[in-house]
Amino acid sequence: MSLVVSIVVGIGLRRQPQWRRWGTYSLTAAAVAVMLVVAGYALLMPRSPLHTLRLGGLLERTDFAWHYAWYAAFGLRMFLGTDRARVPDLRRGLASHS
Repeated sequence: MSLVVSIVVGIGLRRQPQWRRWGTYSLTAAAVAVMLVVAGYALLMPRSPLHTLRLGGLLERTDFAWHYAWYAAFGLRMFLGTDRARVPDLRRGLASHS
């Protein structure tokens, strides 16, 4: 997901009362993505002093997981619907939704 799209979607969602939290999540996702890009440059550039830690693979997997977590979260929201009463409290588990 493009950072620009995440920011535009986040700003647009924050204008809708029922989607406000999801807009905040989208903006937070964009901020975390920027931090992961910065960390990527610090860990993956051969001239970087942190390159010797060999954490590049872990960083790439974290970036991959974070990228698709946005899609999974919004997919779950769409699947469950926009009615707040239908959205389960995930701390209690999805079984409490039934």
